[in-house]
Amino acid sequence: MSAAWVFRRAAVVLALAVAGGASADDEREAVQLEAVEVRAERPAAYAAVSSVSATRSDTPLDEIPQSVQVITRKLIDDQQLHQLNEALANVSGVFAARPEEAILVNPIVRGFEAEVFIDGLPAYGATSTVDPGALAGIERIEVIKGPSGSLFGGGVGAPLGGIINLVTRSPVAESSGEIGVRAGSFATINPFFDVNQPLFKGVAVRLSGEYQRAYADIDAIQSQRYALIPSLAIGLGGPTTLTVRGQFSRQAYLEYSGLPTALTLSDTPYVREHFSGATNAPHTVVLNQGGSLTLSHRFSAGLETVLDARLYRSRFEEYGSFTFPALFPPLPLQPTRYPVLSGFLPSAVRETTVDGRLIWTLNGEQVENRVIVGAQYDRTRYTAGLGLRLLPNGRVDYADPDSDVPFGAVPPVSDTQEDRFVTGALYLQDQLSLFERVHLLAGLRWERLALDRPADKFDRDQYRLSPRGGLVVELIDGLSLFGGYAQGFRGVTLIRSNEPIQPETSRSAEAGFKLAARELGLSGTLAVYELRRRNVPTPAGTLLDPSAQTQTGEQRARGIESDLIWEPVRALSVLTAYAYTDAVVSEDNALPVGDRLPRIAKHSGRLAIRYRLLDGLLDGLGVGVGLTAGSRREITLPNVDSVPGWYVIDAQASWTQPGYEFGLSLINLTQHQYLEPYPYLAQSVTRPATGRSLYATAIVRF
Repeated sequence: MSAAWVFRRAAVVLALAVAGGASADDEREAVQLEAVEVRAERPAAYAAVSSVSATRSDTPLDEIPQSVQVITRKLIDDQQLHQLNEALANVSGVFAARPEEAILVNPIVRGFEAEVFIDGLPAYGATSTVDPGALAGIERIEVIKGPSGSLFGGGVGAPLGGIINLVTRSPVAESSGEIGVRAGSFATINPFFDVNQPLFKGVAVRLSGEYQRAYADIDAIQSQRYALIPSLAIGLGGPTTLTVRGQFSRQAYLEYSGLPTALTLSDTPYVREHFSGATNAPHTVVLNQGGSLTLSHRFSAGLETVLDARLYRSRFEEYGSFTFPALFPPLPLQPTRYPVLSGFLPSAVRETTVDGRLIWTLNGEQVENRVIVGAQYDRTRYTAGLGLRLLPNGRVDYADPDSDVPFGAVPPVSDTQEDRFVTGALYLQDQLSLFERVHLLAGLRWERLALDRPADKFDRDQYRLSPRGGLVVELIDGLSLFGGYAQGFRGVTLIRSNEPIQPETSRSAEAGFKLAARELGLSGTLAVYELRRRNVPTPAGTLLDPSAQTQTGEQRARGIESDLIWEPVRALSVLTAYAYTDAVVSEDNALPVGDRLPRIAKHSGRLAIRYRLLDGLLDGLGVGVGLTAGSRREITLPNVDSVPGWYVIDAQASWTQPGYEFGLSLINLTQHQYLEPYPYLAQSVTRPATGRSLYATAIVRF
């Protein structure tokens, strides 16, 4: 006896009772009417049903011929996550950077760098300084794997490795709010809030924010950050809505440059927590400001237009103090004493993006067709300067916990760079569903990327036509077979070369299975893929030009990924993520063919289990445990050193009651000590992983 049958039967009985009593013949006649099926919504869970990012329309995940993983707000809250890199650990094949590494590298998806988007719009993907550092204003995180150039672009071009789209919380018609504070290890204090308030009919405002001050397990490091996300939703009458959002964030921290691998992987004793440079260096500061609007109008049930626009401003002032063993090695008889240099890198980004699209949906008895026609314009200006002190400030002794060197005066800027990008694109996408079991997707994007570098008198236009296609076939209820193909296109910057600069291109193919067996509480994706990139920019930093890159031949990533969520009952959620990632240099004139790409473990995965008590004296108690692990990782290209495999056990407990919640979070339960690759100036340096830490959270909801 199904739940749907029960609902239908109850509706019949209720109708007869309202009618004042009816005979059995009347009841039989009523039963013969067209059935209306009523389905109760599942409570907030780890498993998402649809994605708003992958196709620029709300599409069920099991109808998208591409690997898409969604980190829901429920998962973020249960695991008590407050940073983007912590949340991304729940997705297979993703290697995220810490917030303090944002200037240095982007997160990695399927072996290659991905970009962080906010509400479907770019934020200059050459650096990931847009990383919010805080998750208080984020509703969900959608990870779109592989090239997505048929719909997305801007900045330096369409992303190649994938997109990490942060979907912010929007104003709604019902009043709500929460205020909380998190505190714990390393003198962490972290208040946060999210308040939604309708003003009058059709108008609501929302304000989310977070502040954190903390030290670290590395000596002398202190950081501060804040984030503020205001938003306003206005119903302009009938089918027209306008949503306006803002983003303001600031991070400040003493920049850490890592420990020399020659020291950390040797038998020479050293102080693991020793700071790697001058402890009196000015703090590196990253500022992000942005404003966006979304204007939508529905002409009819099947015709809608959407306009997105965004202004993004970013500025950072990076103060680094670091060792550079390639030019300034330690003395043979003093292997723990390294010369320390200093540098200053100011940078600014100004980006304007406009994206407009028309969405046309045709529904037939057995056919559904959704066509999206859109255009995008993006103008980005990136400016940077570089100042270096070529003589060491002194020598730091990593075996002496009291050893320190002065930062000295800030080095004057001696080298500047300005890049101007203008992107214009037209795109077309068609989603076709046949008999509710066959789903086809085809897309095409024509793009023009104009790069102007006035100082070098370099001005070049690059054009590309990027296709995308895929197919999903539902084999049986809840199990589908899918396959997809896509190409990507991206401009190249920061190149110091006498050779013509070529655009970077990519192509990706994947196939696998999608699960949506909701009666069993089982959902997820199993996929195999291959992703190739040509004209790849790889680090070629020197002391005089630490940010320089060079274009090489081809890099290739192949792998197997599994992301599964099992929620058989409301009380239990189980998340598993596993990735086999074989990312190597496949063609090159300078790098050894077969060398593995840095920071990527061949085997990596996560298991997270959450159990909730839903009745009795302990109603509202939830406990969770997680295990994240991976195999060894290379540090640089070409491969010289690698760090061994690692694992981290985390645990959480919370007690939730109407109006309030208390939580405890324990990270690195077993105090496992390991080293992480640290991408600083393309050197072979590492960072000791954070040790055991404990945090307590208290939240009041209203």
